[in-house]
Order: sequence, then C-alpha cells, then structure tokens
Amino acid sequence: LAVIGALLLLLSLPGMRSFTEEEGPDPSKIVVDEMAGFIVAGLFHARTLTSALILFFLFRIFDILKPWPASWANRQEGLVHVVLDDLAAGLYASLLHALLLLVIR
Repeated sequence: LAVIGALLLLLSLPGMRSFTEEEGPDPSKIVVDEMAGFIVAGLFHARTLTSALILFFLFRIFDILKPWPASWANRQEGLVHVVLDDLAAGLYASLLHALLLLVIR
C-alpha cells in the first residue's frame, strides 16, 4: 500500500505542477496529497472499517488544524511542501490512533 501510494504521488507530480501554476499553491481540486497523508495514517494499523474511520477523522482534524511542523510546511512554496503538510497530518493521526489503542486496551 505504501509503495502504491508513493508511486501514485510521484506519477502525479507533473500534473500537480502544471495545475498549481494555474490554480495556486494547494488547489482543493487536487487530492493526491491528502490520499498520501491518509495512506501514511493507516500504514501501521489494522485494516478494519473502525480503524479506517477513526484514522480518517483524525487525519482530517490534523489536516485542518495543521499543528507544527505541518503549519510550517503549509507556509512554504513548492510541491514537496504541499504534500509534506498532509504527510505530517497522517503521521499525527497514526500516532494518536496508536496512543488511543494503548489507553483503551
């Protein structure tokens, strides 16, 4: 899954580059960066519907709030930073989900 996500991200970079030149630095029409972040969120967790829903919810919260260093990445220019803030949000979601599982169990 991680390899597929990385390949999709790499293959989409040329299209993202031309689209961002027309639409701005992080157009909402392009969601491949969010997909990459969500894949990061789920890399180390059980593949269940419950986990997927919790991870999606947590990912969206962190993607919207953008705690540091995601906020820093979001302010930078360039395609790498467009994706980096979403990868950070995915990592935050994954870590919080793991912490929640430890507390519940």
